[in-house]
Amino acid sequence: MSKPRVLVIDDDPIAIRTLTRALRSYEILTTSDPSEVLDLCCSFDPAVVICDYFLGDVTGREVIKAMRDAGIRSQVLLMSGTLTSNDWAEWAVFLADDFVAKPFHSDLLLYKVERLIEADSVARELIAASERDEREAEAAHDLLARMTDRGVYPAGVRILNAPARRFGGDVVLASNVGDRYRLFVGDVTGHTLASALVTIPLSMIFYGASRNNVPMRELLETMNEQLGHLLPRSMFCAAVMLELDRSAGRLTAWSGGAPDVAVLRGDGSLLRIPSTSPPLAVLRNIPLAPELSEHAIAAGDRILAFTDGLYEVMDLLGGMLGLERVLAAATAGAPDGAFDRMVAARTAHQGGRKPDDDVCLVEVAV
Repeated sequence: MSKPRVLVIDDDPIAIRTLTRALRSYEILTTSDPSEVLDLCCSFDPAVVICDYFLGDVTGREVIKAMRDAGIRSQVLLMSGTLTSNDWAEWAVFLADDFVAKPFHSDLLLYKVERLIEADSVARELIAASERDEREAEAAHDLLARMTDRGVYPAGVRILNAPARRFGGDVVLASNVGDRYRLFVGDVTGHTLASALVTIPLSMIFYGASRNNVPMRELLETMNEQLGHLLPRSMFCAAVMLELDRSAGRLTAWSGGAPDVAVLRGDGSLLRIPSTSPPLAVLRNIPLAPELSEHAIAAGDRILAFTDGLYEVMDLLGGMLGLERVLAAATAGAPDGAFDRMVAARTAHQGGRKPDDDVCLVEVAV
């Protein structure tokens, strides 16, 4: 087994000899030149760096800050013959991990170095585990994308789907069913990996039913039943399903616990289609009876479906944007600019605040 590595930075030859003798059970590298420290840390990769405070024209404080700025996370033991442990404790900006006053007792030095080596070992294990988790999370993210991103999005369809974190519970599914265009916008409880995993059975059910020309009502009943079996009671899916028949000039709509679907007419008027059913998987062991509504639709109309993350965004003072202001933005100009105005309203309201929820907005131009 290789010995733990210790880098000693001191411009006093006597101190370097003393430290080398005291730490002879470790692999030691020494330098008196602060300008070499970053390169030596990269090539030698020490578990512990022992750094004197006074180093000619620079201080240990500057050396340690340069190390931290460069991303070097070795454990650092600061030494000084003039500073005290209280000084070091007050000056946390040193970013050192421990302090020893000169002259030091060898047993105390060894105790501190051994403790820091143990801390370095734990830190490296945590970093390695984090990197493994990151790789696994990235693989899971790619798999989810391949499983759910099979939609048909012709010209005239625009989508914003932005998860608050790596994994999100918002999903958009779209397919041609005969001469009709079917669209599903869902919002699964939460924005975690578990939420994202729910989108897989939703996708499989949706695309399988669409390929087989299963009627919209039957598809919704199947989705509700299957999610009811799969999900814990704390989870559900607020959703919208739309079916556009351009040749017949008809839009068939269902909404379960989702925000109003907005249909912006070519003349600038607004049709709002509210939710008429509970979200999917709220009813357990009770068949869903979807209430479908039909609406006349014409060329030039814009259909806008979205999740509540679009308007429940907060500003820096904690004030919510709100549904009415989003819809006001949609109707504030020509229909073909509604999508961009809604996104801009959210962005402006959010300011520099990080979003708390996933957001999804879909526009279908008739």
